[in-house]
Amino acid sequence: MRIPKRMKPIVEMFPYLKEFQQLITNLFLFPEEAETERNKQRIIKYQENLTKRLIKNTKKSYEGKTERARNIRLATKEEKKRYRRITGGLISSLRNQYFLTLLKYGTPKFKRNFLKDLGAKIGKDVFISPANLIDTLFTKKISIGDNTVINTGAVILCHEFSLDTHELYVGEVNIGKNVIVLPGAIILPGVNIGDNAYVGPGFISYDIKENYIGIGIPDSIRYPFSEDILQLLAMDKRPLETLDANLRDFRKYIPRYSPFNMLLLELQKSPLMTQGMRQILLRLAGVKIGKNVIIKDDVTIDPLHPEKITIDDGAVIKSKTVFATHQAYGDAPVKLGEIYVGKNVLVDVGSGIVPGVKIEDNAEILPYTAVATDVEEGKQIEGLPGREVGKTFDIENFLTQHFGYTSTIWDEIQADKKKMELEEKAKEQNE
Repeated sequence: MRIPKRMKPIVEMFPYLKEFQQLITNLFLFPEEAETERNKQRIIKYQENLTKRLIKNTKKSYEGKTERARNIRLATKEEKKRYRRITGGLISSLRNQYFLTLLKYGTPKFKRNFLKDLGAKIGKDVFISPANLIDTLFTKKISIGDNTVINTGAVILCHEFSLDTHELYVGEVNIGKNVIVLPGAIILPGVNIGDNAYVGPGFISYDIKENYIGIGIPDSIRYPFSEDILQLLAMDKRPLETLDANLRDFRKYIPRYSPFNMLLLELQKSPLMTQGMRQILLRLAGVKIGKNVIIKDDVTIDPLHPEKITIDDGAVIKSKTVFATHQAYGDAPVKLGEIYVGKNVLVDVGSGIVPGVKIEDNAEILPYTAVATDVEEGKQIEGLPGREVGKTFDIENFLTQHFGYTSTIWDEIQADKKKMELEEKAKEQNE
C-alpha cells in the first residue's frame, strides 16, 4: 500500500504502523482523493502539522528535558539483537506477522491471555476489542490495569526509530485501572496513563494523569475531570437503542444474514466496482440510497445493521469514510442508532460517522472529521471532534460527542457483573 510523502517520516519512526495501515486508512489519505481544492490543502496541512509535532516531541523525548517528554531510551544490545532476529529472518518475520494477526482479530479473552503469554502485565477484567495493533516485539514493556477497555482501532507501541541516527529506541507503556482507550488512539512508547483516564483519538505523545481526559496530536489536550464534567458525561443527545446484549453476547444482536451483508459490503469497496453495481450491492445489504448519489470505493459500512443508514438524493460519499451503526464498550450493552445523510451532502475522505447522527441537507463534512452530533443544514464541519468551520476547540463539545455515550459504562459493567454473580449463586444453590 502506498504512503503519502508527508506521512513517510511517521512510518519511518513507527514502522509497525505499516502493519496496521489497512485499519487506519484515514491516516494515510492522499490529497488528490479530496473533492475540492480546499479539502486537498486541508489534508496537506493536517499531515504536515502532525509530522512536525511528532518529530518535535520525539526530539524532546530523546533529550528528556520537558514535562511533555516521553520516557524512552536507546535500546540495549540485547534489545537490538532481538529486533534484528525477529524482523530479519523469514521464519521469525512470518511468525511475528502471525502474532500481529492474532492480536488484531482474536477474541478479547484470547488477546488478553495471549498478551500475558508474551510477557505483558494484564490486570483483571481487561477488555481488548478486536481489530487493533499491539506491539509484539517488546510486549513485556506493556502494563494494563484492572477493568481497562482497549477499543477497536487503538494502537499500543513500545519501540521506534530515530529519523536522524536510525537508532532503535524503546519505552514502557503503563495504562492504569478503569481506563477507556477510544478508537483512533495511538499510544506511543514511554507513555504512562493514570487510573480512570479517558484516552481520545490521535497520537498520545506524553503522559495522561489520573482522572484526566487526554486527546492526542494534533489537538494534544489534557483536561481534568470535575463534578461539572461528570454531569456532562451523563448527557446523551443521540437517539440510541440499547440492546440486552454486550460484545460477549454477539450472537444475540448480530442478524442471521450478517455474513451475507459482510460479503456484499466487502465486495462494494473494490475500486473495480462500477457505481451502479456498488449501489446495487449496498441496497441488497439494506442501505437506503436516493437518486444521483455517488459512493466511492473503500467506504466502510457497518455490516451488522446497514439497514439503519439512509443516504439521500445527490449526496457524495468519498473514499476511506466509515459509517458505524452500532457501538459497544467492554461489558456495556450494545447500542444501535440510525445514520441519515441529507440531500447534496458531501462526506469527504477519511471522515467517520457514529450511530444516531443526522446530517441535514447541503452540509459538508471535511477530511479527517469525526461526526458524533447532528449537523445543521448547509454547515461545514471539520476536526476531531467535528465542529463548525472557524470555531475553536470546545472541550464540552468534545465530551458530548466522544464520551457522553460511554458515561454509564462502568455502572453498566458493574451491574452486569452483579447479575452474573447472582446467576452463579443461584446455580450453585440449585445444584
